Amino acid sequence: MDKELRKALAEVLTSQNLAVPATHGDGQPYCSLVGFAAPPDLKSLVFATMRSTRKFGNLKANPQVAMMIDTRKPPPTGTATCLPDSRPKIKFPISKDNK
Repeated sequence: MDKELRKALAEVLTSQNLAVPATHGDGQPYCSLVGFAAPPDLKSLVFATMRSTRKFGNLKANPQVAMMIDTRKPPPTGTATCLPDSRPKIKFPISKDNK
């Protein structure tokens, strides 16, 4: 791996601790938020999950997975309000610097 790429990858993987693995099972995609870590060689990502979870079953049946790691700083925030039909509505402020 090229030194610049390794440095950039190390920065992302050591500055973030949450990711979203995307798995597939029973004909449906599935995503969930997990805490993760990367070993020093940067050749894998590690996260813990209970054997009773859908993601574990999906990964055992099909080990292909995509991982989304959000590198936006700071993360977006918003305010939830309840509509008359009781469904949550989330409004995110829109600005260049995400404030």
